[in-house]
Amino acid sequence: MFKKPLPQWLSVSLTRSLTIFLILIALTFSAVAVSPQTVFAAPLSAAFTDCASQSEIPATECNALVALYNNTNGANWTLNTGWLQTDTPCAWYGVHCSGGNVIALMLPRNNLSGAIPSELRALTKLQRLDLYGNNQLTAVHSLIFF
Repeated sequence: MFKKPLPQWLSVSLTRSLTIFLILIALTFSAVAVSPQTVFAAPLSAAFTDCASQSEIPATECNALVALYNNTNGANWTLNTGWLQTDTPCAWYGVHCSGGNVIALMLPRNNLSGAIPSELRALTKLQRLDLYGNNQLTAVHSLIFF
């Protein structure tokens, strides 16, 4: 039997596809290869134990964040990524830091409920506090003018 040659456009397309496939396989296996001298980096952050074990912000500011989480039902917030899970409070959802201090807490419409803790007065560099839309929050009068 006589075999009919592939059309040129199909031949080029198959060649490109095969080349891309082989490149992807090569990249996959080269990324997996590990030499005996390979040293893996430590995790970006460790599990949260207490405020004394973190070094991003003063312990008093960290304690204020922990009090906010505990007093406002943090386990049931809409978003609570990182809170009391890592030792990097500046990476916790809604926490913004600069110069080693908390400068903003942005937790709008996040299902916070309960009393805002008086410990927030320890956030002396706080420039912005956004708790809008958390309708189950109660304010502590001493916080209104901190």
